Amino acid sequence: MPVFKSQKSIVRKNSTGSDFKRRRINLIEGSNVTLTVTDDSTDNEVDVTIASSAGGTGDVTTAASITDNAVVRGDGGVKGIQSSAVIIDDSGNVAVGTGSITMTGSLAATGSRVTKGWFTDIESTNLPTVGGTAIISDTAYDATSWNGVTGIAPSKNAVRDKIESLSTDYALVSLSNLSSVAINTALLLGTSDAAALGSATKMWSDLFLASGAVINFANGDSTITHSTGKISTASRESEFVLSGTVASGASVIWDAFDIPAATATVTGSTSISTATGFNLLNVSRPTITAGSALTVTNAASVYIANSPLAAGSATITNAYSLWVDAGNTRLDGNLILTTGTLSWPGISGVPTLTATTSFLTLTNANLEVGGSVQPVTNDNGSLGDLNKAFSDLYLASGSIINWNAGDITLTHSSNLLALIGGGLDLGGATSFEAPNGDGGTTVDAAGEMCIDTTSDTLNFYDGTLEAVLNPVQSKSITIISPTATEDASIFYTDDAITITKIVFVITGATSATTTIRHHTDRNNAGNEVVTGGTVANSTTTGNVVTSFNDATVPADSFVWLETTALSSTPTSLSVTIFYRQDA
Repeated sequence: MPVFKSQKSIVRKNSTGSDFKRRRINLIEGSNVTLTVTDDSTDNEVDVTIASSAGGTGDVTTAASITDNAVVRGDGGVKGIQSSAVIIDDSGNVAVGTGSITMTGSLAATGSRVTKGWFTDIESTNLPTVGGTAIISDTAYDATSWNGVTGIAPSKNAVRDKIESLSTDYALVSLSNLSSVAINTALLLGTSDAAALGSATKMWSDLFLASGAVINFANGDSTITHSTGKISTASRESEFVLSGTVASGASVIWDAFDIPAATATVTGSTSISTATGFNLLNVSRPTITAGSALTVTNAASVYIANSPLAAGSATITNAYSLWVDAGNTRLDGNLILTTGTLSWPGISGVPTLTATTSFLTLTNANLEVGGSVQPVTNDNGSLGDLNKAFSDLYLASGSIINWNAGDITLTHSSNLLALIGGGLDLGGATSFEAPNGDGGTTVDAAGEMCIDTTSDTLNFYDGTLEAVLNPVQSKSITIISPTATEDASIFYTDDAITITKIVFVITGATSATTTIRHHTDRNNAGNEVVTGGTVANSTTTGNVVTSFNDATVPADSFVWLETTALSSTPTSLSVTIFYRQDA
């Protein structure tokens, strides 16, 4: 309560007015205001006490800033009052902001409920009640005390108690928003085939099964069983439906059934020599058994119906039933082709091997064989035939052509073919070409022969050295003291011959004019080999004549020498005629 002390001094009208002096002060009481004046002789003053019982309306102005609608609070200092975070709006709603309300008593509401939006968290030492009745119960959830109750919620303990009480039978409650569920016994349906695990729209993310787990279909009709590092299926038949829609694109693939690249890490250092191989995919041999006698016409461990079929607007450039992109393909059994063609499109020219009724036809390629080529049985096939003959036959050095298990052989060695075991029958052929060449070949073994195209001779080995058969023969005549009218016969020939060369030589001096004639009638004038004759005047190397007018001598003809003139008196005249027998 404020106290005013009157002094004999200046009196201030108000905080902003000017000072003034008066002889006296009149104290007047108003409504709701009581004045008490006391003479304080001790301090030589008069005390005036003002007491008010009135209330005020409107705003109060303070020196401090207060938030609109905020509840004022003391600050414990000179300010007196200050703002707070508690807001009471014009409608009477109270907001505490981010602060907390701590209560030691009760929270009462005249309405039907406390709106949950008022509070972020409510902490309570004791379970809350409504009208003295608990709204959350920690009592075990059972039919006796809970059946039909809608105003009381079970606590986590109550729910757990009920689940545990039912665990010996099976769960009847819906479990949701749980991080995990621990089940220590079999999870069974009440009726077989009555429910699914998941649905088409609510699917499980993963399925984890223990070692040795079994997925059992229709009480064992088909099973999928795990063992260490292996999954085994037991079923009469397994079918994969692999149809689907694939968007087109240059690099799109459709590996409907894909075995991706795999890495098998082998520990230890022992070499692996398993007879069936160390394989990524293994197909074992199936066994087909029957209780009664029957025949299975066709059976296979792996069957491929056909290559991909293009339908609609699709076009397949290369369609394969089986495609091995790289590496070796091993067949320890037989390869049986009932029809069709083997082709190699990756090789220039695209070689093909086509099977027909009687032939395997290889086109656009040569056939290379690393071993022998044999007929199925003895004398059961030929190399080529009358209509389809090979162009050439190439045999290596030392090769042998063997007839009838060695009855006759034709063996090659360097520059020699040896025919052993029989003769050579040319079958009425009119010619035979023997080895030949300029200067011939070396003939130094029994049976060898050749033709020397330089000497025009047939050379052969006579057992000691090389002998020569010369197809060019010669006849000579020498006339002593020739005259100018000589007419001397030289020889008679049964066969037609051709004169190849005539050589004249004389002794003495000086020359003789000669001519060689031939005719089948010796009394005939005959035909001159060189028209006009030849002057023979060489006494050393001879006069050699190789140019003729009529060198062909018919069979059964006479050949003779005539002289027509002499110069001086030669001592002798010699003439040699070289000729070949005509064929």
